[in-house]
Amino acid sequence: MSGSVSAELFVFTDGWINYQSSLYFISSEKKSWTESRRYCRERGADLIIINNKEEQDFIKKISGTARYWIGLTDIEVEGRWKWVDGMKLTTGFWVTPQPNGKRNENCVVSTSSGWFDYQCSNSMKWICKKNKKRDQLLTNNTNLKKERDQLLTNNTNLKKERDWLLTNTTNLKKEREWLLTNNTNLIKQNAKLSHENIDLWKCFNEKDGWKYNRFSYYYISSEPKNWNESRRYCRERGADLIIINNKEEQDFVKKISITARFWIGLTDIEVEGRWKWVDGSTLTTGFWVTPQPDGKRNENCVLSTSSGWFDYQCSDSMKWICEKNKI
Repeated sequence: MSGSVSAELFVFTDGWINYQSSLYFISSEKKSWTESRRYCRERGADLIIINNKEEQDFIKKISGTARYWIGLTDIEVEGRWKWVDGMKLTTGFWVTPQPNGKRNENCVVSTSSGWFDYQCSNSMKWICKKNKKRDQLLTNNTNLKKERDQLLTNNTNLKKERDWLLTNTTNLKKEREWLLTNNTNLIKQNAKLSHENIDLWKCFNEKDGWKYNRFSYYYISSEPKNWNESRRYCRERGADLIIINNKEEQDFVKKISITARFWIGLTDIEVEGRWKWVDGSTLTTGFWVTPQPDGKRNENCVLSTSSGWFDYQCSDSMKWICEKNKI
């Protein structure tokens, strides 16, 4: 790769930046070095370890002019700089005459011009880093543990059921007849409860600011956020930015949004001109206002208005619509 880091090599994934084999998180708030590291570790990551000039250039590009804590310190032995994984520093990107803080400055910030040593108690922004494959393995491991626990529970239930059946062998025929009758009643009950459940969900969610329509719930925001922040708001509530599947749903959105502009879950941020919904599916039917989309590389997110869709800069602050299925 040449001297500059190509923007096409990384994309945003739920607040994390995906670059090569790692995921990076750029904070917007400030904490001490220790608090910053704790934040990263609680999310299966750690303060960033910068392995080479290419990664340093990448960090400079995504961090702009701000100062960020990185995972380098000489807090154990003055002048012996180590990364948070215990490895000694071999290649540094210090700004001359850094490091110069002696015993008072034992932690490191990265800036657009290079590294500075600072007092660890200072409040700075920070960068977390985690291995993408490791993160996936941890997720898979968690899922496997849940599956194992479910299998153990099922196994326990099966043993109990077996013991019960052995104890009651003489009554199996009578029980079978009872179960058949009971099953028929349960099916009827279930159908009734399903209808009641729809009404109850509709009532509950609409009281909580959600609107129900054709097996989905919709939340219309009253405050503006950028596209990424809007999507994060939806996902934290078990939903996502709305996916408009057909003209009927588009007409419904126009009706509930009136004259306002709202972010929807459509973007071409990965590949310019290749519009995808937030569930990864490719756009097949659009409701663009002519001559939209016309923003090229500057406008990668989509707004729905009463007249149709417009592509806009994802960093603009707009209202948004969340959608979640009933099931």
